[in-house]
Amino acid sequence: MFETVLTEILTAQEVQPDLEKCYLQPYSPFKINLLAGSPPSPENPVRLYISTTDNLEQITYQAEIIGWHDKQAIPADELDRLNEHIREYQPGETDIYQEREGKPCKNLLHIRSLERLPYPFPVSKLIKTSDGQAHKTRSLAGGWTAVFEAPEWLGHLPTRADVHGEFDEEVKKAQELTPEQRARRLANAPKIPEKVQVVSLAFRRNADVVAAVLERAQGICECCGGPAPFSRKSDGSPFLEVHHKKPLADDGEDTVENAMAVCPNCHRRLHFGVNTDCNKTSRRF
Repeated sequence: MFETVLTEILTAQEVQPDLEKCYLQPYSPFKINLLAGSPPSPENPVRLYISTTDNLEQITYQAEIIGWHDKQAIPADELDRLNEHIREYQPGETDIYQEREGKPCKNLLHIRSLERLPYPFPVSKLIKTSDGQAHKTRSLAGGWTAVFEAPEWLGHLPTRADVHGEFDEEVKKAQELTPEQRARRLANAPKIPEKVQVVSLAFRRNADVVAAVLERAQGICECCGGPAPFSRKSDGSPFLEVHHKKPLADDGEDTVENAMAVCPNCHRRLHFGVNTDCNKTSRRF
């Protein structure tokens, strides 16, 4: 959906808190069979997860679908009433359009309780009802997929990555202050940090992949080519960490081919460094 449409609806909800519904108009010429076959109602809503046209990879809004119309079958008097609503609360859309680019539009969604999520999450966190698999990252606008309803906390509680990202931004702002400004802030700052509840998303990794990669490395970092910087206290083995070339969070595979054993320094560089190329000829010891 276009962000401008969603912003108008948020504004309408804020101005008139008792507003019963607003409307979304997907361009698709095909019926959304899930809604057409069993239209939702205020008593039996369907959760809607929305990514915007300029940010397809993340779910940034959610709402409840409480009704559905086939645009091509809306009676004239009902269409007039709908257009009055659009002109009052969603003027950017002008009217209930019935075609776009010469193609008929089918679906008119009645929604309520639209909200912009405080912590947007990747589309891949949604699970498809068709096969129980994670939704792939979207690359094209339009279309829809039936998914299982996500946990209520998703999008509302921060993950560790959210907290770390916010902290990194705060550090950048703090570095822009003068020493005097920073000293005044430090003098008034609490000495005990605030505790924040976060949500952790974890993967059940394959232990065989880790074991095989460490055995392949034989104590040598597969990025810089140097030996492990120290031995483990538990068993005396060389300390290397297993890094996924394509992160699991980005749908990377948990396989030996997608993993490498690296020293802690290279591991941090691969995640946060400017230069993330590996150079096995540059030995550190």
